[in-house]
Amino acid sequence: MTDDATPIKTYAATEFAWRLKHLAQQNDINFTFFLGAGCSVSSGIPSAATLTRKWVEALHEPHQKGHSDPHKWAATRFEGYTWDNAGAYYFDVIEDLYNTEPSRQEAIEDIIASADLPRFGYAELAQLMAHDTFGAKFSTVLTTNFDDMVADALYLYTRKKPRVIAHESLAGFARVRSSRPLVFKVHGDARLSPKNTMSETRALEKEVQDKLLSLLNDTALVFIGYGGNDESIATLIEALPPGKPAWGIYWVGGDLPDTRLGHHLRTRESVFHVNHFDFDELMAHIKAVFETGEPIGLPHAEMMETYREDLGRLQQSVAAKSDRNEKAGLGDALGKIAKSDKSLNWLGVTLEAERHKMTDPQKADAIYQEGLRDIGEDARLLNNYAVFLENHRGDLDGAAAHYKRALEADPKNAANLGNYVEFLALQERDDEAATSLQDMETGDLDKDKRLCA
Repeated sequence: MTDDATPIKTYAATEFAWRLKHLAQQNDINFTFFLGAGCSVSSGIPSAATLTRKWVEALHEPHQKGHSDPHKWAATRFEGYTWDNAGAYYFDVIEDLYNTEPSRQEAIEDIIASADLPRFGYAELAQLMAHDTFGAKFSTVLTTNFDDMVADALYLYTRKKPRVIAHESLAGFARVRSSRPLVFKVHGDARLSPKNTMSETRALEKEVQDKLLSLLNDTALVFIGYGGNDESIATLIEALPPGKPAWGIYWVGGDLPDTRLGHHLRTRESVFHVNHFDFDELMAHIKAVFETGEPIGLPHAEMMETYREDLGRLQQSVAAKSDRNEKAGLGDALGKIAKSDKSLNWLGVTLEAERHKMTDPQKADAIYQEGLRDIGEDARLLNNYAVFLENHRGDLDGAAAHYKRALEADPKNAANLGNYVEFLALQERDDEAATSLQDMETGDLDKDKRLCA
């Protein structure tokens, strides 16, 4: 620590989470999270130190005869290198092992492609960024990471779509105080010329630095999982006027690093240390304080149901086509799709029955019945069979029974509800039941349960 260093207050993660919410309740404050590689480790992306050690071992292979320990050998190639400080040599080692820009980009792409989905920490960060009350105050993330974890977490766990600045040429599209989440990739994206060497990361483009300075002026800057080795980030923070960021700087992790950035932070006012290392654990503390609840994004099952509903809509369009060739072509295409996915067996049965409903209704009927025996109570197949019985067999009792079975299998299926309402209205069988079902379509779940009981 230098003689002009400023004493730095240290908080535990629990107190930091409380302070975060306490500050967020003030009108004018905004937060900017600056995420480093440490945040992505639990999501399957190795840290800078892990990658550097792996690359050192690869570089060592041609030199094994003279040096049995690759990391002792590395100290002779990279002055000052040790196992413990490997992360600080990331830039030197990647440039040595992958000595061209295309080879470095491909290496990074491979690492990113092998990653997992965003894990808990990113999911909860996304929840905070999308929060109804506080989300606009936490809408900005800066990162030196090349991965898509923040953007993917917003897509998967919320209904917010972020603005991603993935290349320096897009810097002008970064807006200060936007309600839409902003992800600014300071060193680029894995697929767009990522900056991986000391020379590439030494300085930011002027437009990028100017934009980042404007983003940081009236914010609280929170570093998480970041090693502090980038010269360009040190230059950026040094360029901030005295008293900026207005709401202080928080360093989450071990002690401030023994780097240019760390030394500079020790000289600034309103710099705070949060003594915590694990990103997922930190976000658990924040989740508990902000009470963000369960993720509200589009789960996989819901997305797949939407996909299959669209296939059902396409199936219905087959019957509506007047051109025989178009009808046959779309029917064949959907039939092949149904055969390739067991979850679409209902569609295959429907398409096969549709082929015969005009020329041989009895055969079509048999196809539906066999399909129901094989597949079971599939709401879509039951509905389609009910429509067939009503329109092509004149079996109104059978149609009514299968409409009801379809609703029992999926009480909230709007298409099936609509079909049954129309059936009841046309047959003038039960106006009261039709009215009740119309109420179901508008969300009266109690009536839904009584009818399906």
